[in-house]
Amino acid sequence: MCSTLAEAVAFKEDRGAEVPAERTRMRFADYATQWLVRNLGSMARSSQAYYTNNTAHANRAVGSIYLDQLRPVDFRQWLADAKRPGYNGRKNGYAEATLAGWHRAVTQILDEAVEDGLIDSNPAKFRHTRRQGGRQRRRTKGARGRRLTREQFLTLLHHIETSPCSEDIRRLLLAIAWTGCRIGELLALHWDDYRDGELFFTKSVSRGELEYRTKTGEDEDNPRVIWVVPPLAEVLELQRRWLLTTQHPALKTGLIFPARPQQALAGARRRGAEIRWFRAPTAARKVLDKVIKQAGLPRVVPQSLRRTLENLDRGAGNEPLVRRASRGWVTEAAQEIYSQVDRGDREAQGDALMLYLFGPDEAPDEAPATETANRGTSR
Repeated sequence: MCSTLAEAVAFKEDRGAEVPAERTRMRFADYATQWLVRNLGSMARSSQAYYTNNTAHANRAVGSIYLDQLRPVDFRQWLADAKRPGYNGRKNGYAEATLAGWHRAVTQILDEAVEDGLIDSNPAKFRHTRRQGGRQRRRTKGARGRRLTREQFLTLLHHIETSPCSEDIRRLLLAIAWTGCRIGELLALHWDDYRDGELFFTKSVSRGELEYRTKTGEDEDNPRVIWVVPPLAEVLELQRRWLLTTQHPALKTGLIFPARPQQALAGARRRGAEIRWFRAPTAARKVLDKVIKQAGLPRVVPQSLRRTLENLDRGAGNEPLVRRASRGWVTEAAQEIYSQVDRGDREAQGDALMLYLFGPDEAPDEAPATETANRGTSR
């Protein structure tokens, strides 16, 4: 757009502003590239793809403009153009959710440009509405902050257990309900991650790939650990028996919730590559949404189920220290607290929760020992 500094100064003057001579001037594309190099290494693979893709779209639109020449109208015009048919050769324009993602990525990049002293304010900070005249709102914002009552949670469990979906999907949904974990984290679990009555989370599945980093467990030395209550232990035991009885081809992988053979084989044929036994998180999410709708409950996501369990634990009278340890918070302070909570406290937490949910007469029997649940499976 501006090939020389003189042209850039003239262009800026046309916009009615001065160019600060003391600043290092950079085009948006150059700064965005530096930002990616600086930040991608600390991101999960899915986040790397998200920011790389969104930055590439922004570079095509405003990459040649200097940072101190950018105005809000540049981004408004770009997003408006991208909605129209024919943009980038597309038959239809881009969806509002996609445009909101572009806008968030650019806003975050320019926030750091402000911190680096390259610009005084962020020109991309304006409200991007998905609907004309409407308010911006993420699809899961309300669901993440929502929690179910005791009665609603029991209703959800009942509808999952009576759902007409396949047995393995039903058990996966129960695991989601009893842990509040992200679906990708559960799908990455191996039987070696289930030991001594606890689940250890250090990996996640995203787009059919295994990521050795999650949002809640940083690495093998600092996992997120969740205490397995009796109903969840029963679910895991039933899943183990099902894998052994059906002689599932993925037994050798050690995955707790592998993809069904026909799905894995179909995926391998599409890619022309070897079979991947990781189940797609979206499949389970769609079934969960359907079950929740049939139960007449407000929309919830795994994060809101985690919030639900925390509040149920509190209603059961469990101490905050034990709740933090049993639910696997992984901040440094939470890890120190975890080391001070003994096994007896965590067992009592699970018993108190079962008593609070089901009452003294209907509480589930104690689940089989973990050693039995792990027998016959390996990574």
